[in-house]
Amino acid sequence: MRLPTIPLAISLSMACTACKTTPEKAGSAIKHEVGRFDPVDSGAAAGQARPWMWVAVGRQYVETLPGVPPLAPEGFALQKRLQFWASRMHAHAIQQNPQLTNIPVPMVYLTTGGTDGSDNVLALAARVLNLVPLELSPDPVTNQIGNVVRINLNDFDSNEAFAYELTAASVYGQLSFRLQSLNDSTSCQTRSSTYCYERQVPQEWIPEFTRWLQVTNVSLFDSSPLNKILLKGYVTQTGGSFRSRARGIVTPVTANAIVVGRDFITDASEEGLIGALAHEMGHYLRAHSSVLDKQRHYGYPYAQTEDNLQTKPKPASVYNSSNGTYTEEQEADEIAVELLYAMGISHEPFVQQMLSRLRAGKDSRGAQSKGAWSASTCEEARLADWTTQPPVAMGNDQLHHSLCYRIFNLDREFKAHRYTLANKPSDAPQEEWESVKQEFISNVR
Repeated sequence: MRLPTIPLAISLSMACTACKTTPEKAGSAIKHEVGRFDPVDSGAAAGQARPWMWVAVGRQYVETLPGVPPLAPEGFALQKRLQFWASRMHAHAIQQNPQLTNIPVPMVYLTTGGTDGSDNVLALAARVLNLVPLELSPDPVTNQIGNVVRINLNDFDSNEAFAYELTAASVYGQLSFRLQSLNDSTSCQTRSSTYCYERQVPQEWIPEFTRWLQVTNVSLFDSSPLNKILLKGYVTQTGGSFRSRARGIVTPVTANAIVVGRDFITDASEEGLIGALAHEMGHYLRAHSSVLDKQRHYGYPYAQTEDNLQTKPKPASVYNSSNGTYTEEQEADEIAVELLYAMGISHEPFVQQMLSRLRAGKDSRGAQSKGAWSASTCEEARLADWTTQPPVAMGNDQLHHSLCYRIFNLDREFKAHRYTLANKPSDAPQEEWESVKQEFISNVR
């Protein structure tokens, strides 16, 4: 959902009792590996930096994104409070994964009400034009790749001159190459424009950055002897072959921005809101927006067996309506549980926040029509220690599970890892929550 990194200047003053846990079954592989926050498909070996998967964007960029409600003014005590918890979770993740040291601190932005999305909490993505040395294959026939797509350069504050994008195979996102013709030198021309953020790729990134691109299609990329990326392809246009100057590669990237909607805040308890923030931190730390081969890691069905409730589920051979579906949303929930306990906060307020939304008819994106349970049925099953399991009931986006299923999975994740509460940070904000919340709600419409 990147550029200059923000230095880490946070001291940890908590005991990390949540860092060491015992699996429910000896020798089993728990779904979420405790203490592991770094992304999959990063291109780098374990323990190495992965800076190409994040981008540090500013407030101006966030304000330009479609679908994001207008931002509230900065300076409210509520924003500073949420920023404290986001920064502290970020610091905890770095303590566990030093290879994340140079990823930027995620910044929390609050929105006004009255616009679609004002009742949501969102981790944002960005499209980045990576300015990197590129070489085009000299063979115009045998190595031709993809189809030339004419794009609307209005998306990039430019014009509809001769710019082209080649798209490689990617399951959810789009990996593409921004190819610049002789008549086009302006696409993504500003440092921050809608949909597109521009950055220079340092030479030292290139080997691992190339390996990250190879996740999508290994035949398209290679590192050249001159430390450039070799793009094995040729560009065509109507009327014959055409040699392009390759300006860079456009990739989906995780932005260091989390947006919290005003209407969500209105109905939230403090620790319930921190739970939602921890979920978005799961997306941020695992750089879900930057994963190029999601099909290999997410979006597959798994059987609802007791073993698969407490271990990393393997894909089921046959899909049916009673199977679970492992998505990046589920992984973000699972990471949220670990982060919360490391902050000295139980997952119970997060669950209660979900139940409150379920009672208000705000289940996940159409899950009601898929047989999702009501709040009362969900609460009864929970009181009975989930002897009856809720239906999976995926939302229309095929990413978000029904709220009751999410609650069920949160409880199972907590039980599987046997988390214990760490001490809360000694410098955690102490001002009374309702007054902080009311100051924001009363002054922002």
